[in-house]
Amino acid sequence: DALAIHTRLFGTESVQVADTLEVLADIQNWQSHYEAAAKSLEQVIRIREPLAASGTPMDGVALARATSTLGSSLNALGKFPQAKEQKLQLVLSDQAIGILSWGDADWMKAFTAEVSKRLDAAEGTPAAAAPKPAAPKLAAPKAAAPKK
Repeated sequence: DALAIHTRLFGTESVQVADTLEVLADIQNWQSHYEAAAKSLEQVIRIREPLAASGTPMDGVALARATSTLGSSLNALGKFPQAKEQKLQLVLSDQAIGILSWGDADWMKAFTAEVSKRLDAAEGTPAAAAPKPAAPKLAAPKAAAPKK
């Protein structure tokens, strides 16, 4: 099979093996084999974490994708606390922080509290009320030049 070939050719910790495992996990999810998909994705994440830490931005995107998919697989299995943790890891990851870096620290705290509240609500767990995220602060408009 493709996984055995890629493992033999490129090694167990290679991008090629991670890519193959991720495709396998997608197929497993489509077939409702969520437990097998979760195990495949855990391997993908184990391989991709060091690559994302020292590699290209695309390595980080691939890690974020696998993390999100694992959260979905765990959710389908009814493992809501673990699914929530995976989704929060995605939101709090360096990739997400880079995307949301335009927000200030207060906005980021409110945003993550809102994400947690919504995940709790989706699984029926009561959550503490969190303030709605405020819009990012924009620079004040420049004063118009005096008319002569």
